[in-house]
Amino acid sequence: MEEGLDKKKIASRGVPSSESLYFPPFNSEELRSFQDKEEVATRNLWNLDEVVNFVFSKKYQTKYYEIALGFMKMLNEKVSVQGSDIASFVSSNGISKATFYNRVLPRLRRV
Repeated sequence: MEEGLDKKKIASRGVPSSESLYFPPFNSEELRSFQDKEEVATRNLWNLDEVVNFVFSKKYQTKYYEIALGFMKMLNEKVSVQGSDIASFVSSNGISKATFYNRVLPRLRRV
């Protein structure tokens, strides 16, 4: 008998948060409607803060959301970003390096 088949595994608890996106209910205040009351399509563009909310929910991950939004705004303003720019962003905003480099940045890169 193979060794791998005998070992018990812990049951999956669903999709890991690091691998998922947050989509609020369609009728939520967090999500802007893309049609008016007569169901006519409106402008179909999301703002930067709305997109970041999908990655780090304002409701559940407020601190990560604020850090990611600030970083994305900085990226939006500059053509290119060096390591020194990132270090300056982290230190000037009083962000923990561990939080930024281990939680926020890897998730932004994946998405």
